[in-house]
Amino acid sequence: MKGDTAGAPATFSPDGQILATSGWPGLLWNVARPTPRPAQLGYLPEYPGSVNALLFFPDGQTLVSADVKGTMTLWNTANPGHPAHIATIAGSGTSANAGHAGGVSALAFSPDARVLASGDDSGEVTFWNAADPARLARIATLSGTTQAGGVSALAFSPNGQVLASASHHGTVILRDVTNPAGPVITAVLHLTIPPPVRSLTSFRPA
Repeated sequence: MKGDTAGAPATFSPDGQILATSGWPGLLWNVARPTPRPAQLGYLPEYPGSVNALLFFPDGQTLVSADVKGTMTLWNTANPGHPAHIATIAGSGTSANAGHAGGVSALAFSPDARVLASGDDSGEVTFWNAADPARLARIATLSGTTQAGGVSALAFSPNGQVLASASHHGTVILRDVTNPAGPVITAVLHLTIPPPVRSLTSFRPA
């Protein structure tokens, strides 16, 4: 295996034929026949930073990858052996479509596939108009409501009206996203995270 995928997420294409794994670099695998071993098909070339998050568009061919530098890149994987670059949203800059300042750590599509949500390790969530992958356009960034601990996961409700964002600090924020240009927080859940288990080598009997 080329690259490092330790601790990095993966995503299946909608038809279940291709698995994309993150790390350095992002890799594409043929999992139509997973035994005895999936075959590596290709990788995401010339990537600026370690791939932190991956998600296939519902069309099954477009793949969005995001890295630890906040950059989001879109690829055409119609030929998975040689993914073709579609567009890049830089993780820094002053343009209206600049990406995240922090590393992108979570991605999610609305059920109708028109809105892409991205979250980063600074706790920021951004909504993108994903109707045209080549022209991914920012709808809104939820400034002033960043999530402590960074965004570790995102999920839309089945009707697409609520977005849940979770953090490593045990908070889950629910937002009404009926109007993605003006999301409204409806609830904040505080979950109890158990302390880490002590190393057995440091155990001392009473």
